[in-house]
Amino acid sequence: GVTPPTGTIAPPSANAFSRGVASPTRSGVSATTSALPVTESTYAVQVTAISGVATERGEVRTPRLLFLGSSCIYPKYAEQPIRESSLLTGELEPTNDAYAIAKIAGIVHVQAARRQHGVRWVSAMPTNLYGPGDNFDLETSHVIAAMIRKMLEAEDEIVLWGDGSPTREFLYVEDCAEGIWLAAQRYDGAEPVNLG
Repeated sequence: GVTPPTGTIAPPSANAFSRGVASPTRSGVSATTSALPVTESTYAVQVTAISGVATERGEVRTPRLLFLGSSCIYPKYAEQPIRESSLLTGELEPTNDAYAIAKIAGIVHVQAARRQHGVRWVSAMPTNLYGPGDNFDLETSHVIAAMIRKMLEAEDEIVLWGDGSPTREFLYVEDCAEGIWLAAQRYDGAEPVNLG
């Protein structure tokens, strides 16, 4: 984050967040991971490596860091709403397991840095996001963006996929940006915290 002279972390603008500037989580990732698992998991590993640079050669260069993961880190059949304690309690969704494991590696790295260096590093897991800058492609978008597009383009009838049984949680990007800012300011635990 940006540290103004007052010593507090400035809140990211929702517009910057929706473009991915304030987040290592990309819009539409879950729709693309099954088609491009190496590309998406490589991206997640690169983001994890950024936190590694913060402790280059055992020297802490970043005393405060907030690592953003993804709700895909939780088991495929985790009880809803998903609790942080569900992490590593079951099988991951096979279509994005490589991406999820890379994100889990980032969480473990944050926890190790806290233990080894006493730094105030934390991990936050945003749920499924929607809002400005979203991906509205019907083949690769998240459910909210796809529903919005279908409703805007519908003439008489709207056809939605699925049987309605899955339960999902959604969060507007501006609310997520505020949650990230609050977590960076106030949260100081080793366990990841869900944003949703």
